[in-house]
Amino acid sequence: MLVPTPRTRSTSYGAIIAGADIRSVRMTANVDFFEELERAIRELTPKPKMLIVGFPSNRRRNASSSSSSSA
Repeated sequence: MLVPTPRTRSTSYGAIIAGADIRSVRMTANVDFFEELERAIRELTPKPKMLIVGFPSNRRRNASSSSSSSA
């Protein structure tokens, strides 16, 4: 399974518990994520079967911040 780095700690726990082999793909401002992803798919053995991509946000925190600031 491929996961972007940096990532939140909880991103891959379920897959680890299920026995997945976790590999990281750099996802930073100075690195082309898609080039890194293609390289990983090309070079890894066995080939990845899953890719986790997420946009981390804390909606609950943002919602409570905006509601408390408007009160």
